Amino acid sequence: MGERGGVGPLIARPVEDAAVAAFVGGLGNAGALVLEGEPGIGKSTLWGAGVAVALSRPGTVLSARAAQVEASMSFAGLGDLFEPVADRLVGLGPLQQAALDVALLRRTPGSVPPSEREIGVAVLAALRLLAAEGPVVVAIDDVQWLDRASAEVLSYALRRVRGEQVRVLLTRWTDVDDGATDMSPSAAVVLDAAATLTLQVVRVGPLPDADVTALVRGRLGAAASPAVERRLVGAARGNPYWAQELAAATAATPNSATEIAVPPTLGILLTARLARLPADARTALVVVAAMSRPSWAAVRRALSDLVSDPDAALDDAVAAGVITETSGRLRPTHPLLGSAALRALAPSRRRVLHGRLAEMTAEPEQRARHLALATTGEPDVAVAASLDLGVCSARSRGASHAAAELADLAVRLTPSSCAVDLARRRLDAAELYFAAGDLSQACAFGDDVLADGPAADVWPRLLPLLVEVTYWVRGQAAAQALLHSVLAAPDADPRRRAVALACAADVGDGTGRARALLAQESIDLFDTLGDTDPGVLSTALVYLAEDHLDHGHGVSLDLLARAEAAEERQQIAQPRWIPVLNRVRSIRAYQLKIVDDLDGARTELLRALSTARNEGDDSSLPAVLGHLALTECWAGNFRDGLAAAQEGLAHAAQTGGVAPAVLYAARGLLAVLTGDPDTARTLVGGQLHSTSGAIASKRTLVYQHVLGLAALLDGQPAAALEHLEEAWSIAAALGIEEPGRRQRLEGDLGEVLVACGQLDRAAALAASQCEMGERSRRPTLTGVGWRIHGLVLAARGELDAAVAALNAAVAAHQLSPLPLELPRSQLALGQIHRRRRAVALARTNLDAAAHKFAAIGATPWVAITQAQLTRIGATRPAGQLTPTETRVAALAGRGHNNREIGAQLYVSVRTVEGHLAAIYRKLSLRGRADLARHPTIGE
Repeated sequence: MGERGGVGPLIARPVEDAAVAAFVGGLGNAGALVLEGEPGIGKSTLWGAGVAVALSRPGTVLSARAAQVEASMSFAGLGDLFEPVADRLVGLGPLQQAALDVALLRRTPGSVPPSEREIGVAVLAALRLLAAEGPVVVAIDDVQWLDRASAEVLSYALRRVRGEQVRVLLTRWTDVDDGATDMSPSAAVVLDAAATLTLQVVRVGPLPDADVTALVRGRLGAAASPAVERRLVGAARGNPYWAQELAAATAATPNSATEIAVPPTLGILLTARLARLPADARTALVVVAAMSRPSWAAVRRALSDLVSDPDAALDDAVAAGVITETSGRLRPTHPLLGSAALRALAPSRRRVLHGRLAEMTAEPEQRARHLALATTGEPDVAVAASLDLGVCSARSRGASHAAAELADLAVRLTPSSCAVDLARRRLDAAELYFAAGDLSQACAFGDDVLADGPAADVWPRLLPLLVEVTYWVRGQAAAQALLHSVLAAPDADPRRRAVALACAADVGDGTGRARALLAQESIDLFDTLGDTDPGVLSTALVYLAEDHLDHGHGVSLDLLARAEAAEERQQIAQPRWIPVLNRVRSIRAYQLKIVDDLDGARTELLRALSTARNEGDDSSLPAVLGHLALTECWAGNFRDGLAAAQEGLAHAAQTGGVAPAVLYAARGLLAVLTGDPDTARTLVGGQLHSTSGAIASKRTLVYQHVLGLAALLDGQPAAALEHLEEAWSIAAALGIEEPGRRQRLEGDLGEVLVACGQLDRAAALAASQCEMGERSRRPTLTGVGWRIHGLVLAARGELDAAVAALNAAVAAHQLSPLPLELPRSQLALGQIHRRRRAVALARTNLDAAAHKFAAIGATPWVAITQAQLTRIGATRPAGQLTPTETRVAALAGRGHNNREIGAQLYVSVRTVEGHLAAIYRKLSLRGRADLARHPTIGE
């Protein structure tokens, strides 16, 4: 029973057969089944049986039998899976269809090649399209040899399969001696994705001795004695393939003696078997093992110069059981045979063979690989040039890993005397490794280019890439040192300096020079140079706009418009994919919410969200959703904000990425504002010490604000002041003067300063807010300033003046798009009226505040306001419910349980229970049954 079509009787494995049959025939959620075991143990036989079961039932079977020789080819596995069904995928969108067609070589790439991410989106769409017609089984034999490009796009799709009926059947090798699982990069990528589904792993172990005896006896017949059988069965160790090979070797021995020589390893046994083959049949096996997707015609052509009769050689190989034909393609009957045949070939003859295959191969990538294998490893100008064509082919199809590997080979085969070509190929390799996610390799190749003294026109490509990878691999200080060395050079080329300054505006130049100065000098240089590097210019313009915003000068729409235009010019001149979160239009959306344009921000963020989803840009979703969640939080749409925040956190967890600070901050604020401070503290508490440098400072700022607000609402002003002062100090150190960049902490800080008796500081803060609000025509800031001023005046005993200030705050906040600010000002005004014993005015303002807080679900503020109302004496008729109690009663009366009520009102179950107790007491009810029948509920 050879794993791949060897002769001999089939031995049943009832348990494993049943597991495979049940899996491929099952319905419901997506799942994965992995058959693992040592080579020759029978995994592929089980896999083939499973594929046969799937083919006998309604649905679609996508199958691929990965081969070692194809492991480095771009999308070889994807072609096996989807070429047979490509004509059925007419429902794909045009972009998805184009991406998949380019990967499958059904369409010539355009000017902008698809990325692996875009091809992954197309594969996901194709799976969903096929699953809509019926169950889909994706079956891959020997996943450890699946090419990396296919593994990446398939992994992308499988991670996002959820409700579709897609089942994945895989086999993988484990080590013969210790049972360790093969973890090639391709296997790891696919298996990690399979683990996100309902995963089963079946370990295919040794066969019982009785079954192995049957295999041996079937091959030897009556020729072997019981002693020979026992010796062969013991040597096979339950491996059916080894048992068959041992039996075949014994049958080929002229006189089968009792004491036969059993080879200690399967490799030695296979080498002996190959030696017994006719020479031409052995040559046919070697050619088949060395070729990618070998057809009968292609192998015959390759053999024409190697053997006298190619057809006879192939016939002999098939008759000897070393080659089999499946679906028009030839392959060794077992991959171990092909590997052994290639290893047995002398290196000089192996190089000749690959040279011959390169001559007859038209596909650039395959030809490049054969040429590389045909060399001795010494530099070769012609082979390096051919590898360039292979790099272009792989890159144009979106296979970044394969392109990077070929670029690496091209560098190694380029003579050092070819300095220009060597620098270009090293830069290509750096960019491709960066695209493939291997930052260390990208950094190493970038360093080599830099060490050789790159030409002037190389710097705009090299420096931004090298700064980026240096930052992530070696840290911010190393990136700054790199830029400082460029900027400090006395003979710095203006173009090089402009690029370096733009990069320094991001990470710093190591001297502490302000971001605005770095960005502005870069922009000025580019203005004199002309439109040489619009992509780098766009970056400098964005950083200058961000600096303007940080310093309280608002959104620089002109700078952002220039940046977006430069970004578009760059895409025309040298198209490249930019993550949605980094596009200028998305950055403008982030900034709009900072300056109170919540509607404009929401519109742009929803557009960015749609774009990211359509492009399959999952890496951008956490950031975009975080900004959307914060926008909805400030807009008082807590339910929508929570939904966006939860989705963003789920995407970050699903893709293994790091959730951005804005996402944690938004989720934390929403938790605090809806009465769940413990969740907020847990969420942000573990984030405060996760990174270092300026990034950590900005994160610390927003996290400390969340903790400070939680303490404020818990009635702990001293603790609140500690958190908020740290946030304020960080903002000052970073030069951040824009309140939106400081997470709008001014109102909270001012209230805490007053509560802690620091009135002068609070008064100064109030004045700055009023000034900025008037200057920028932002009533939110003006109102916060007047509210803090009113609280300061009240603390000084100037109650009439405090009322005037708070009336001004209320008037300003009636124009604010942030609905939480108006009731906060009304609450403060009601408190001062209570102190003035103006009970009616106090009650009017406090009632208005309570209703507004309840309307947006700000339950802690509702409780604070209700406490103030209690202090002036209840005026409701006996039995009248508060606004929050009315909402709880209505939901309970409609049959919602406490958890559901809490979820809708953003409060804990314990809070709901407290409200219900008060409701039953006020209305003299015994429980929910009476509540449902009460005539006033729901009015």
